[in-house]
Amino acid sequence: MPKKNFKKSIWLFLPFAVTAAFFLWLYAGALSPARSAVFNTLALPAAFINGSPISVKDYEFRLNLAQNLNKGGTDGSEAGLDGTVFEKMLSDKKYEQVAKNYGVRISKNEIENAYQQRQKQMGDEYGNSFEKTLKASGLDAQMFKKYILSHELLMDKLLLWYNSSPKLSQKAFESATDLLNRAKAGEDMGMLARKYSQDETGSATKGDMGFVDPLALLPEIGEAVSGMQTGEYKIIPSRAGIHIVFLEEKNGNLVHLRQMFIKSQGFESWLKNETNKISSIIIYRP
Repeated sequence: MPKKNFKKSIWLFLPFAVTAAFFLWLYAGALSPARSAVFNTLALPAAFINGSPISVKDYEFRLNLAQNLNKGGTDGSEAGLDGTVFEKMLSDKKYEQVAKNYGVRISKNEIENAYQQRQKQMGDEYGNSFEKTLKASGLDAQMFKKYILSHELLMDKLLLWYNSSPKLSQKAFESATDLLNRAKAGEDMGMLARKYSQDETGSATKGDMGFVDPLALLPEIGEAVSGMQTGEYKIIPSRAGIHIVFLEEKNGNLVHLRQMFIKSQGFESWLKNETNKISSIIIYRP
């Protein structure tokens, strides 16, 4: 090779070598302050889940948040938080993808309504301002909605979707349908609840819930109950399982309900199987 062409090749290769060395330094080893500064400036990815990135910057933020919430020390590595936070971010991203695959989504209104309910619950039970409680944990309202509440709601909705599927929750639906038909045929629902309801309270009370406000129930149950008539039976799936509900009477906004409860099964194994189908590329693992 002529000397002139050789020098030209070196100069062409040099930028690639420098870039490779830079990224090798950046992604190898512990997350030092120098590396952290680069990641925060460039928002480089730590992983891709089905092509959707998880940035190191976001990981650092979540780690810092976890450290603030964790009572045992401030060192993420010593507390084992670094790996735990990263693995949770991977799992959460996969769960989001599973939900997306089946058309399960949450709206801004659902998040806002749930946040307001948390505010009210905190005030009613403890007399404290929810915002002050969040601030004491290093959070604000937007952070709580984005990093905690939205994930909780998505998982609840995914579980509700699963429980509402007669194909996926086949055994629970078969049991519920059998009990519904027996109650409709004249068997005493209280005795059926005592024998077959799969919750301790329902079994002890013969399924008698007394007078309740539909707004105080899980939203999916309250909505279904609000459309029922006196003397009507209904199978209502919820995030908790399958409910066989009988509306005994109404009194203003209150309804007197009796129910039998059947647990759904298989959600965890189904979710694990679904997440195993999702591609993941790990670039940087703490």
